[in-house]
Amino acid sequence: MIALLTWLWVASSSAARPGTEFVIVLDNSCSMIENHTIKGHEHPAADPDRRSVLGALLVEGLTTGTDDELTVIAFPRANRPGSRELTSREQIERIGPSFGTYYQAPLTKAREILEGSERNERMLLFLSDGAPNDYEDPMVGRRVLGLPDVAFDTLVLALLAEDDPTAEGFMKPLARHPEDYVRVTDGAALVSHFTAGYARALGSKAVSGTLQPGGEHTVEVGRYVTEVLAVTTSVDPTGPYKAELSGPSGKIRARAEGDNGCNFKTMRNPTYCDPPRMHYAVWRAPHDPEQTDWWTLRLAEGSGGEVAWGFILRYDLTAEALLPEKAKVGVATPVRGRLVVDGKPFDDAQFFASDGFEAEARIGDQTIPMTHVGDGVFEGSWTPDSDEPASAEIRFRNAWMEKRARGTIQTERPPELELSADRGVLDFGQWRGERRATERCVPFRPIPSHAIVAQKTAFTFPGVPDDIAISVSETPNGYEACARARGCCGDLVAPEGASLRIEAVDAEGSRAVHSIPIRYQVDRTGFLRCWWPWLLALLVLLFLIWFLYGWIRPHDFDEDLTIKVAGSERQLSRAASLVLREQPKGRRGFYRNARMSLTATGDFVANPRNAAVWIEATGAGDTRIHLRGPLEIKDTRTKKWVRVEPEAAADGVRTNVLYRLGDIYFRFQ
Repeated sequence: MIALLTWLWVASSSAARPGTEFVIVLDNSCSMIENHTIKGHEHPAADPDRRSVLGALLVEGLTTGTDDELTVIAFPRANRPGSRELTSREQIERIGPSFGTYYQAPLTKAREILEGSERNERMLLFLSDGAPNDYEDPMVGRRVLGLPDVAFDTLVLALLAEDDPTAEGFMKPLARHPEDYVRVTDGAALVSHFTAGYARALGSKAVSGTLQPGGEHTVEVGRYVTEVLAVTTSVDPTGPYKAELSGPSGKIRARAEGDNGCNFKTMRNPTYCDPPRMHYAVWRAPHDPEQTDWWTLRLAEGSGGEVAWGFILRYDLTAEALLPEKAKVGVATPVRGRLVVDGKPFDDAQFFASDGFEAEARIGDQTIPMTHVGDGVFEGSWTPDSDEPASAEIRFRNAWMEKRARGTIQTERPPELELSADRGVLDFGQWRGERRATERCVPFRPIPSHAIVAQKTAFTFPGVPDDIAISVSETPNGYEACARARGCCGDLVAPEGASLRIEAVDAEGSRAVHSIPIRYQVDRTGFLRCWWPWLLALLVLLFLIWFLYGWIRPHDFDEDLTIKVAGSERQLSRAASLVLREQPKGRRGFYRNARMSLTATGDFVANPRNAAVWIEATGAGDTRIHLRGPLEIKDTRTKKWVRVEPEAAADGVRTNVLYRLGDIYFRFQ
């Protein structure tokens, strides 16, 4: 058998009775047991072996003599008010065919039974193979059941051996949740789905499989399991079989066993009730929830054929919704729930960490994840967006279980926060900009209609241009706003629409906004007021450049340049060589090139105005001769004295050449 996920609705009312209320709506129309033709197309019987009846017998056997209650509702024989209720094994076995697929009356009765029940768990199992004959709008059946706002779960089994979009379109809306719809294409799996549906309603774990004659299977039954339910059925219509179930206290007596035989015939299938038939046996026994035990199912040798088996391990866990009585719109509200076993909080960390366990709350269209906060309590945060009462559902589920608890939370809107201020305008006044940033401050105080959260008071400045900065700081008596103009600013005037925007939030999340117009006028900073330090610095820099240039830029004579001076050409060869740099003014000075000034008597003087000729350094090794009288140079080729013209003097001195200045002879080397 195939184990499905398990779902459970646990009513939170203290008046709830223990046990599960089951209603099976069983399609017993002729299409289930006879081949039939629809619009010229031949269709096989959906359930020729009466497996659906066998599934109902399984549930009947498991519920009889317990706190669980079962009602099987068959389709009426014609489209008329009322439905056929089967409350005993004999009535289920003898159910005959109806001559139409009439949904409304059975669904109406099923809802009356389930909504009128006071049991903890309630489930509708619906089984059919076709579209209804009594309505054409697929949503009619959902409205008849009152889905999804009802306190019972659904499991819809569609017996469709081939695609039938029309039939599926009518059956899918009968599922409370999309996952509650199962299409069964293999008739052999039908009983498994019935069994899994039972486990699903109990919120319990189902395991299943098959056995061959002489085989056995052992199931580990862990802690918290209060009851073990076991079912076996023939896989195919064969003879009877003998199965035994043993637990820690020995062999368990079967609660019900038999076959799904019937005693009527149909025109198209006259051998419908003839053997061989499907057989079944069911067991139900208590288990110590504090112990881990092993239960074994054995199939005797010589049994009729393969047998399908299923175990349902019942956990008597219930869900509780620990909801606040009231919540306020826009305010985060904690929503809690917990699992309870035997009236005590269930707090097993290993259980919560296995089988994909998760907890969530569904409130309206919101799904809120919940986390374990201790003592078996799970908590999530919900923020209402409406003041309408909210229906909340707490869900705990894992791979095989789902427990639910519901409740209603009353919501209300907190008083709206209103905000004003003690100033109608923030007027920073008029002032002149300075070389450095200037600032003017104005105190103000927001006035809320009730207490606000200081940490959630925000200030923004829409419409204020970037050329002025406005900031707000807290003071003992409120706040202070400061307008700061940058240094050397131009004319600044607050534009139309510039304001201080105050946004405050109260403790319950209500927001309010208030804007205060901003006024200021800053006159342009004067040129000299703004730039005088830079102008002074520039002047100092220029002076330094000029001063340094005056010392660095003048040129010096070559260090090796010397001169010999004598009164005659003959004496010149014996005269001492004098370094030009060592003569008066022979080194460069402030804005003065190095120079050598020579008088007509052969004396070196500092002032060139007293000299007959003076030599000036003009570059790296270059010189220039300044003439104040006739200067001659001896031509080395003709041995004649030649007058030095101004153009030649500009080319500077020539070394190893004889110069004559009146009666004075000199040579540069």
